[in-house]
Amino acid sequence: LEDIIIHPKMKPMQLAGIAQTHRALVAAVASLPEHQARIVHMRISEDLTFAQIARRMGAPLNTVKSIYRRALLVLRGMLSSD
Repeated sequence: LEDIIIHPKMKPMQLAGIAQTHRALVAAVASLPEHQARIVHMRISEDLTFAQIARRMGAPLNTVKSIYRRALLVLRGMLSSD
């Protein structure tokens, strides 16, 4: 979530929109409960599978999937209200 991939042919307005969306996403993830934010970070930024996350956290696979799903629902609600 920390890095933005920028295409060299993007226009300044496109870059500004991407940067704004990125900031909103980072802020939304940071506002999640710690366990949800951690799972979202591992899934998206570290590109770990749910099984890898479950092993790393010492949690059941279905619990990790449920926490991730709930986090995504919260994030969608936060970002759609902006």
